[in-house]
Amino acid sequence: MPRLRNVGSVQALCDRGLFRATSALQILGGFGEVFAEGLTGVIGAAEASSEVNATAGDGAFRGTEPVNRVEVFISHTWSSGRWPKYLSMCYFLNLGIAVKSALVCWVLAVASLCIVQAYVRGICDRYYLFPLLIELPVLAFFVFFFFGQQLTGGCFAPSFWLDKLCIHQTKHDLKAQQVAALPVFVARSSRMLVLWDDTYFERLWCNMEMATFAKYSASPEKMEFLPLWLAPWMLSSVLLDLLGVTLVCCMQRSASGEGYEESIEAISKHGAELLGGSQSVRTFIHMFLEVFPSFMCYLPVALPTLLSFKRKIQGHELMLEQMASFDLKNAKCSVEADRPLVEEQVALHFQPEIDHEVIVAGAAGAAAPVEAEDSHEEALERFNNYVQGPLRAACLDSIGDQKEVPLHLCYICFLPMSFYAAVNVTPFAYGDCTMSYSTMGFDSPNHLMVTFATCWLCTQLLVFPVTFPLLLRTLQLVEATCSSKVLRLLLGSLGSAFAYAYTFFCAGTIWGVTTVVSQSYSPTWLLIYLAVITCLALQAYLFFGKRPKPSCSCRCLEPIGGDDCKPMLAFRV
Repeated sequence: MPRLRNVGSVQALCDRGLFRATSALQILGGFGEVFAEGLTGVIGAAEASSEVNATAGDGAFRGTEPVNRVEVFISHTWSSGRWPKYLSMCYFLNLGIAVKSALVCWVLAVASLCIVQAYVRGICDRYYLFPLLIELPVLAFFVFFFFGQQLTGGCFAPSFWLDKLCIHQTKHDLKAQQVAALPVFVARSSRMLVLWDDTYFERLWCNMEMATFAKYSASPEKMEFLPLWLAPWMLSSVLLDLLGVTLVCCMQRSASGEGYEESIEAISKHGAELLGGSQSVRTFIHMFLEVFPSFMCYLPVALPTLLSFKRKIQGHELMLEQMASFDLKNAKCSVEADRPLVEEQVALHFQPEIDHEVIVAGAAGAAAPVEAEDSHEEALERFNNYVQGPLRAACLDSIGDQKEVPLHLCYICFLPMSFYAAVNVTPFAYGDCTMSYSTMGFDSPNHLMVTFATCWLCTQLLVFPVTFPLLLRTLQLVEATCSSKVLRLLLGSLGSAFAYAYTFFCAGTIWGVTTVVSQSYSPTWLLIYLAVITCLALQAYLFFGKRPKPSCSCRCLEPIGGDDCKPMLAFRV
C-alpha cells in the first residue's frame, strides 16, 4: 500500500487526469454490476495479481471523465452485497422520477377515461378501472424506479466519484497516485453519499473519508446516510399497500349489491335513532361505515408488514447505536500497517489550526505532524465527538430514529391507496352507476367531487401517513416489554392490525363529518369538523414535527445546545 504523498496542486492533479467522475448510467449499468466484486487493491486491500493484464481496467476507466469537482462522493464498504447497493442507488437517483411518473400516468389515465366517457356509458362499473387507475401507475413507479436514468438518458443525475470506476484497477502506478490523492477527491466533492451497512463504521478508510469531508464541507447535512435496508423496506411497503388496496377493491366489488347497501342503511338508521334520529347523524354513520370496514382487508398484510418493520427497526437502531458509541480506535484496517497513517490523516483534519487547501498526511508542505501524543488523541476524540454529535443529529434530521419514518416516505408507501381513493374525485365517478350523486344526497356532480376531494386530501395528508409511526411505536413497545418470541409475534401482529384499524377509523371519521358539513351545514357540525381536523393535524405534527436542531458543528466544537450534540473539546478555527 503506497503512503499518501505530495500530489502537487489540485489543478495539476486534475490536468494529469487523476481526478475522475463517473455517471449514473455507468454505476447502474448491468443492474449495478460494478458492485458485484470487491476492489483488487485500491484502499487497504491486497494488490491485484501480477497475472492481471494492466489494460484490463481500461474499459471502465475510459467510461469516466477528468473533472475539477464532483457533486457526489460515494463512500461504502465492499463487505455488503451487490443488490442492496444497486437498490440504494436506484433509490437515490430514481425515487423522485418514479413518483412523478406514477402521478403523470394516473393523470393521463383519468384524462383518457374522461374522453372515453363521452362515448361509453357506465364506465365506473368496468373491471378495467382498477388496473388502469391503480396498477398501471404503480407499474410506472417500479419501472422508473429501476430504469429512470436509462429512460431519461441520465439528464437529471449528478456526477459521482466511485472508487471501483474512478481509480484505475489494473495499472498500479496510476492507482498509487490516485489513492494518494484520495483526500483531494473527497475535499472537492459537494456531497458525500454514505451507503451504510453494519460494517461501515468498522472500516478505518471509510472513517478517513468521513473525516476529510467533515473538514471541508459546509455542514454535516452535506453527508447523506442511506442505509442499505431502506430501499428494500420502502419497496416492500409499496407492494404490501398494493395488496391491501387490491383486497379492498375485491371486497367493495363483492359487496356492491343492494344487500350490502341495505345493511349499511339499516345500521345507520338504527344508530341515528339511538342518538336522536338526526339525518346528519345518519349520514355520518353511513359514510363512516363505507370506509372503516376496509381495514379488515389489510389484516392479511399485517404479518408481512410486522416482519418488514422489525428488520427496519433493527437496522435503524444498529446504525444510530454505532454512531452514538463511535470510536475510531475500534475501526479495522485490512492492512494494519496503514493504521498510523490513516489516524494521522484524521488527526490533521481535527486540529485547532487554520484551514489548508487540502491536508494530506505525509505530503511535503502539509501541516506539521501532530507533535504530542495528547494532541493526537485529542484530535481523534474531536472526530469521535463529531460523529456522535452533529453528524448523528444530521442523520436523525434526515431519516429520524428507529420509531420514525420521514413524511415523504409515508406518502410514497401509500401511493396505491392514494390512487385508489382519488378515483372518487374523478369526473366520471358515480356518473352513470347504481349509486349516483343524487342518490348519495349531493346536488350535482361538482358538489360530490368537491366534497370527496376534501375528504381525500385530508385523509392522504393527515391520516394514512400516521400508520407507520404508530406501528413502529407499537412494535417497539412490544419488543421492550415481551421476552417470548411467540408472544412478540402475536402481540406484534395485533399491533399491526390495530394500526391499520386506527387509520381507517380516522379516515371514516373524516369522510363522515366532511360529508355532513357539505350536505347539511350547521354550526355544531362545523365545530365538530374543525375539532377533528385540528386533532389529526396535531397528531401529525407530533409524529412528523421537526426536532430541535442542535447548534454545534465541526468547526465550532463547543457544547452550545441540543440534546443530540455531545460535549466536544472546545476550540474555534
